[in-house]
Amino acid sequence: MLSFLKNKHLIIAMLVAPVLAIIAYFAVDHVVSEKPHVAEQGKSYKLAAKSNCRYQSGQCTLENGDVEINVRVQRVTDVLIELSIQSNLPAQRVLASFTGNDETGEPVALQSYAPEKNLWSATFALIDPE
Repeated sequence: MLSFLKNKHLIIAMLVAPVLAIIAYFAVDHVVSEKPHVAEQGKSYKLAAKSNCRYQSGQCTLENGDVEINVRVQRVTDVLIELSIQSNLPAQRVLASFTGNDETGEPVALQSYAPEKNLWSATFALIDPE
């Protein structure tokens, strides 16, 4: 019944096949995976939102490579909100814009309140407070 286990070629094939499959898996990954590129000055890059980005919390962490930005929105009054941004790297300038009622507001420059240029804040009037 188990006479096929007496065949040396079959036993060697059963030992070698998983090893070849693992080698092939990593070889294909190496060949087809996207290679990281060096960031170029002056270009814009998309940031990925982490899982803590929820409407109710008012906080969101965005990241791409070694850049991590924490965005926090707080309601100051019924018609004013404060946008605070903290980055792990210094920024020369931070702009923000809000959209509502099919209108896009003009970008507003946030003010830095840290000498390291990594903490930024601005107050915005709500377009349609609810």
